[in-house]
Amino acid sequence: MDILVYTRSEALEKKLDPNNVVAFWDLAGVPRQTDHCDIERIYFATKGAIRGHCEIDEVYYERITFIPSTWSEFANPIPHHQFQGFKYVRGDLKQKIEKED
Repeated sequence: MDILVYTRSEALEKKLDPNNVVAFWDLAGVPRQTDHCDIERIYFATKGAIRGHCEIDEVYYERITFIPSTWSEFANPIPHHQFQGFKYVRGDLKQKIEKED
């Protein structure tokens, strides 16, 4: 199961800076509905849509370490409402992402 976070586009751009070998994202809480080993990707939504994802290097409690160079941007961003915290990518959302990915 993967994670989706909603952020400002400026914050995402800073994390995806090509000079960053790794980047960190601190979640509002520890992901509890999955084994940390099962989380492979972190998806990012900004400005009302899911824009793309990065591969996760490590999940350590509330901190996700991801690799900016693995950024994969969707050609057609997936509309999604703004929210705080994080969401698990599953159900209808997972199906929408799999079609685009």
